Amino acid sequence: MRKKKQIEELQQQVEQLMMLNHHLHEKVINLLESNHQILHENSQLKEKASSFHLLMADVLLPMRNA
Repeated sequence: MRKKKQIEELQQQVEQLMMLNHHLHEKVINLLESNHQILHENSQLKEKASSFHLLMADVLLPMRNA
């Protein structure tokens, strides 16, 4: 009887841990997707900043020479 109760408790633990593992797996997937989106956005912003710096250099260079 005691052994049967212990096995049932262990089975419950396994189920709980499997559910927790599933939730954590989904969370990791969501975080990886968010990270990918953020990295893509960061790359786009860096390109825009670089273009802006080049534009500003083109605008300011003639002013410095004048």
